[in-house]
Amino acid sequence: MASAIINPVHSHTVGAAYNGDWASVYELELEPQVWQEWYQAFGNGFKIFDWIQIPGRTVSVKARTLTNRTDVALERAVLTSAAGIALPHVAGAAHTFVINATDYDDADGSAVNPYLRLYDTVFIDPLYTNKDVPTQWFVSALGADTAATTIVPMDATVQLTVAVPASSYLMVGPNLQSIGGGQPAARRSGATSSTFYTAITAETAEIKGGVSAEKLYRNDLDKSGKSILWSKAQVEAEFLHNAGIDKEILLGQVNGNTALITTLDRGGVANAARGTLGLWHHVEASGMEQSYAGSYDLAYFDQLKEYLRSQGVTDTTVAILAGSNLFKQIENTGLDYIKAYSGGSVLEQYGSIGAHVRQIVKNGITSELCEVISFDNANSYGVLDNYFRDAGLVIPKSLATVSKNNDMEVGDSYGYSAGDKVKIPNVVLGYLNNNGENRTRMISQVGGVNGMGLPVVDQFDDVRLFIKSEFMLIVNLPNQMMKIVKEGTF
Repeated sequence: MASAIINPVHSHTVGAAYNGDWASVYELELEPQVWQEWYQAFGNGFKIFDWIQIPGRTVSVKARTLTNRTDVALERAVLTSAAGIALPHVAGAAHTFVINATDYDDADGSAVNPYLRLYDTVFIDPLYTNKDVPTQWFVSALGADTAATTIVPMDATVQLTVAVPASSYLMVGPNLQSIGGGQPAARRSGATSSTFYTAITAETAEIKGGVSAEKLYRNDLDKSGKSILWSKAQVEAEFLHNAGIDKEILLGQVNGNTALITTLDRGGVANAARGTLGLWHHVEASGMEQSYAGSYDLAYFDQLKEYLRSQGVTDTTVAILAGSNLFKQIENTGLDYIKAYSGGSVLEQYGSIGAHVRQIVKNGITSELCEVISFDNANSYGVLDNYFRDAGLVIPKSLATVSKNNDMEVGDSYGYSAGDKVKIPNVVLGYLNNNGENRTRMISQVGGVNGMGLPVVDQFDDVRLFIKSEFMLIVNLPNQMMKIVKEGTF
């Protein structure tokens, strides 16, 4: 069910250069100590970009396309097809079911033998049998893709009493052999192969000639002793640039329409615009989903371990990047817990009440909470029917083991494992930086006929600031990540 849309106050931010009027809008000097105040004034707040960039979750890449291979979990369950395991069934008799087609695909989508092998065993939940404990079934015949697999209960008195539902997971047990028997088919853990692409984003600031001569926004000098022109204009351009990167790394998509989505170069030649696949799309395509009804309470935190264990995650610390409404519900849950177990309230000091929840430890999982303020900004994500206010992402705070790639340079801060593997965070930004060209954040001043002492490139009386970045979002093991969404939202 869609929620009400917030109508933001009309903004006067437009596409234009700064002229002589700009200095009178704000009469503050932008000293370094007040940058954070300006950051809040512009309404940006904490973004996904900040969560990645500030702790230094970045690497350098040497190519515009990067393919990583990441180790995956060693064990897995077998998934039944949409038909499940149907009735009727006679006690002790053989039964058949079809393995889901996805179990015949490896991490790269190539057709292979399934994880389940001939003479393996599977365990069926007692909900579906006449026993009070899980029962073991022997794989007497293994079906090819779309063909039936035959299982026989080890206990001849076992009988299915309820059909096993569609798309159910069955735990895989040991491979059983007889005296003088042979060996099972081999298994390999393989690796998840993912390809990432760089995006190129740009922003521009412009100030008309003579503005700096009449009044400086601040009186700092650069290393050459010249007054710094780029004050408010540069700050705004950089914040807007960061906001663009933030949206790209969350919701961006690779350009799949290259014939129509192009920009012109200096020679007038059309080239395909570049985009990178955003984090939300990675999780949507390969990750898990937890939906909640009503309010998100502690019971949902109890489920996190089950989701994580299903993908072989052994780390016990996760980051939850939450929209404001989801974050508020989590805080209220913490406050309810305090009221229930601490005699009504916990006061850190007189005159202060409430819950300052930044971490929740439940069912062995430590959830570190990060409120993404931009998710409910009515000038950005809040336009999307408030969807992200109620949503969140669960990201295990672990290092993924990936193959060392000549197209990626990783700092020693993450640590290396043996052989040809390297450890990097599950989510990192890769900036194109190679052969002496660093495209992390390219900032250049370009002058026309003006008095700022810059080389003249054209006839116009202004100075422009151009900002451009080329980066890729690298997401390892998206299957271990999860989106949290409210029931009834899209």
